[in-house]
Amino acid sequence: MGRSVPSSASRRALPSVIVRALYVSAAALVVIGALGIAWAVPQLADGVAELPRHWWSSIPAGLVALGATLAAIAWFLPGRARRRSRPA
Repeated sequence: MGRSVPSSASRRALPSVIVRALYVSAAALVVIGALGIAWAVPQLADGVAELPRHWWSSIPAGLVALGATLAAIAWFLPGRARRRSRPA
């Protein structure tokens, strides 16, 4: 049996699958982080100013930052569908 060589369509599809996975992961991290922030902030006696003393309450903010970073990375990857202008 011969080796199968991926077609050019499947080579183009792989980056778009990776980009889509990054977007989904980014959205999940942002949602989980936002829910964590919504839970953690009322737990703090002095509000957000208390975060340096309660570093574990800032973990959800890190999740939001990580999600935003993944979304930014996915935005600049070559597999992202780009809108091309059409000549008039």
